[in-house]
Amino acid sequence: MRLMRAVVALAAVGLLGGCAAPDNPGRRQEAADVAREYLLAVSGQATDRGWSLLYRSAREAWGTEDEYVATMAAEDWSRFDVGALETIRCDDGLICQVALDILNGRESVPLPLRSTENRRTDGILFREVENLPGNAELWVINSDLLNGEGGVLVGAMFTR
Repeated sequence: MRLMRAVVALAAVGLLGGCAAPDNPGRRQEAADVAREYLLAVSGQATDRGWSLLYRSAREAWGTEDEYVATMAAEDWSRFDVGALETIRCDDGLICQVALDILNGRESVPLPLRSTENRRTDGILFREVENLPGNAELWVINSDLLNGEGGVLVGAMFTR
């Protein structure tokens, strides 16, 4: 049921995001800042492991903060290292694609942070596109048209 709500929420954001709005450099910077703050927090620099920075559908999918924190705390973060972050694009200033440079390769990213073929915008997605910066990406919702809440898309569809 939580998975279905997450899918519906993401679909709704996609539909609402279709309204035309100009790209905003401030929104791009906001997305990069949120991604950077989240990656520091999830790797152990915050007691909530970035829970407060997750988009609401991701929090709902995780169930509780305790479940999320326990899962992230159990992961090995010793090799996880992110270099440069740069927002590549923001669809209507709402959903932003943040490029990451994962320094120690795919295997250094803890499993709950990795996207899969079934959930490409949910978590860190590795890619091999030469004309884009970095080697991976993370999606950030800057603001929700319904209530002003934004956040990182990690685990919205993660199945344990």
